[in-house]
Amino acid sequence: MKYVIFKGNGCYHPVLFADHTTHSQIKVENATPISAGFVKFNSMNEPTCYGKADSLKIESNPEQDEQIIHLWQRNHGMSMFIDYDS
Repeated sequence: MKYVIFKGNGCYHPVLFADHTTHSQIKVENATPISAGFVKFNSMNEPTCYGKADSLKIESNPEQDEQIIHLWQRNHGMSMFIDYDS
């Protein structure tokens, strides 16, 4: 599975999608891709992020990306995705 983490309006927006889609085909309005790559899930449904998106010329940020995807999976509120450093 592939993913892109977008940042827009001070929030992170994770998008997960099938391997047959190219990273650069994925868009989120008013957001910029900040990391991308591949994600796999273990038997406990915990994400492991790795690799890069050649079509976007950006790499994964495994530690941060895994945390964002983990929170998204568990349907945390939007406040969990706010980048307070912006």
